[in-house]
Amino acid sequence: MNWILVFIGGGLGSLARFGISKWVSSNFLYINPYATFVSNLLASILLGLLMFAFTREFFNNSAFRLFFATGFCGGFSTFSTFSYETFQLLKMQNYFLAAANVVVSVLLALIAIAIIYKANS
Repeated sequence: MNWILVFIGGGLGSLARFGISKWVSSNFLYINPYATFVSNLLASILLGLLMFAFTREFFNNSAFRLFFATGFCGGFSTFSTFSYETFQLLKMQNYFLAAANVVVSVLLALIAIAIIYKANS
């Protein structure tokens, strides 16, 4: 049963990421990290909320955890696409955007989770 929860949650997370990707990148004709950035940041915020804001309910229900944290957030965020897009930017010699993508993506995700943690401690 657990694998079904992860499977369905991951599928819904992937569909959400696909929708954001289409919405954000509809005006770009070249490789851009913006859609991936938005998905990864939103997934980090959602996971932070699940881990820190809804802790009691979240940890007391393993099905909820598997569906949302492992499944949905796992499918919604994407390290592989983040890595690929950053590598493509490096190949295109767009070093500033590649570096900014790495620094801003990681920092904002960490800051978002830290804010959620602080607000709920």
